[in-house]
Amino acid sequence: MDKKNTIIGLLFLAAAAYVMFTGGKPAPEGSQAQNAAPVEMRAHAQTPAPAAAPAKISQISDSQKEEFATLKNEFMSVKFTNKGGAIASVELPEFKEAQGSDKPYEFNAVSESPALGICQAPNAGAEPQVFQKTFTLVKHTENVVAYEYADSGLKITRIYSLEKADTKGFIPYTINTITKIENLSDTPTPPQKIYISLGAMEPNEGDIYSTNHSFGLCDGKDANFIKAVKFVDSSGWFGIGASAAKPCEFANDKNTQWGAVKNQFFAAVFT
Repeated sequence: MDKKNTIIGLLFLAAAAYVMFTGGKPAPEGSQAQNAAPVEMRAHAQTPAPAAAPAKISQISDSQKEEFATLKNEFMSVKFTNKGGAIASVELPEFKEAQGSDKPYEFNAVSESPALGICQAPNAGAEPQVFQKTFTLVKHTENVVAYEYADSGLKITRIYSLEKADTKGFIPYTINTITKIENLSDTPTPPQKIYISLGAMEPNEGDIYSTNHSFGLCDGKDANFIKAVKFVDSSGWFGIGASAAKPCEFANDKNTQWGAVKNQFFAAVFT
């Protein structure tokens, strides 16, 4: 098994002990901002000026330059990308990538796609594709980053906040986020299944069989973890149990309360 290729596509790692990504928490007072666990979002018809029917989210990229914005606190440094309005990577300055190294541990560094990227499958059962068109950075303060994308009657707003340690109710290793998808046209559009990319990670150096490298969903009581070995070819034991790599694995749980990605020492929790 080539451990360098043992990464979980469309999954995300983050945490020193854990990093929690909370959904729905408002941006801090005073701000004016604005694989994959399945999340269904609905495009809400409103009453704006008439426009063309909203575009369907798909794997679309453009040639505009990728630009980054960063939020930092005492525990982590989060780099955001305008390609998809999502998270490019997360550094944990208090934790090194390996013994004897001066380089901070970095999450999603092995992925070509951003973490928390919005995804959609081209058809039922197909692998979700990440939407990586260029978003506009509309807000960047000390603790808030906000992006917007608008095209053909479709508007996506993405807001992230990273609080300081002296903030009331502060929880270390936590990124707060809100994503809103709106149909701004006068043409109703049916609900579409949307996926959220949780990023990608490598196994630890000593975890050569990826025993601890997995993605999971939990309904509040039971957790179902899918190990990374499903995504690499395996020769089995003397040919017994040989299997081909799967390009995609679906773990459907409509009652999901959290999703997580983990390796031997770190885990990311998304609520």
